[in-house]
Amino acid sequence: MSLLTATAVDCEVPRGSNKTIYFSILDEDGLDYDLTDHTVTLVMTTERETEEIICQIDGVVDIAYTNVVGFSFTPEDTEGLLCRAYNIDIIVEDNDTEYIYPPFRGSIGVTAMVLPEEE
Repeated sequence: MSLLTATAVDCEVPRGSNKTIYFSILDEDGLDYDLTDHTVTLVMTTERETEEIICQIDGVVDIAYTNVVGFSFTPEDTEGLLCRAYNIDIIVEDNDTEYIYPPFRGSIGVTAMVLPEEE
């Protein structure tokens, strides 16, 4: 009998690796959200309503007018984590007004990193 449980996730990061995931941030009407003078953060937890943050990554706005944000994971961010699904929230904060907009709540899978065979 297996102890593994299959869970649908929105994206995956191999444990102990460098990986950048990208998100397009849209407003409530489905249009590009202008990220000029905003801070974007990805917060990862094991439980949806918990204060215990497993990992927090600051987003890098590649091109502000196109609303694309990259979150770069380093090996240190995930190397001690179990391979499983984790909850993620993306939080956008307006640096001028301190208004917080949560455009995404979903999940991320930390997967086992498979190294290529050496010849």
